[in-house]
Amino acid sequence: LAKCSHIIMDKPRKELSLKDKVTLIKSHESTGKSQCKLAEDFGIGKTQVCEILKTKAELMTAFEENENMDRKRINLFKEDGHNKINNTVWCWFKTAHGINAPISGPLIQEVALKYAKDFNI
Repeated sequence: LAKCSHIIMDKPRKELSLKDKVTLIKSHESTGKSQCKLAEDFGIGKTQVCEILKTKAELMTAFEENENMDRKRINLFKEDGHNKINNTVWCWFKTAHGINAPISGPLIQEVALKYAKDFNI
């Protein structure tokens, strides 16, 4: 059998903390570095840099509201009405599953639409 020493394994995705994300944003604004250069500097992918810059306003708001600076994943959409629907449908699902009721994808969609209408979303 031939040895494959030339195969490069993908490195695991690196998650930046809120503090690091804010540092990246400020670096982008002050130096005007390209996304490629920022990705290289922070040891992350270009797509991650793009996503961080897209959610810049929400990240800066979380930073200014003194969120946990070491936290890596932040729910940026806390007040979103869709979370209310998701949580309500999840509770319904757990209840229905607990009583062994038949559940299907279309039924879950129907319940979600009903709650959306009830919540005026």
